[in-house]
Amino acid sequence: MLKYHFPNVCEDELINIYSYGDFKGQGKYICLFKIENQSFLFWRNDKGNKIYTNLESISVEIINTNNTYNQSQNVCPQDLVDTYNQSQNVCPQDLVDT
Repeated sequence: MLKYHFPNVCEDELINIYSYGDFKGQGKYICLFKIENQSFLFWRNDKGNKIYTNLESISVEIINTNNTYNQSQNVCPQDLVDTYNQSQNVCPQDLVDT
């Protein structure tokens, strides 16, 4: 068994688990591990139960519990070409619902 971690994710961080886009649960991240060429997520749900989920068909959302993301200067990469709206380079935070 090979144990490893998502980059920049610590044990006990809050996560949401989705399978094929459907929400399946929320809990605390423990680690990732690999057995016989299959990768698994080890996490605990809100009741404290240990859950082992195959990474084959899931998405994991890391829940940010602090506000440091609001303090960044510019998170939109400026070297990307906007193929949807060629007239301007607009970051999502600059869009206004009218």
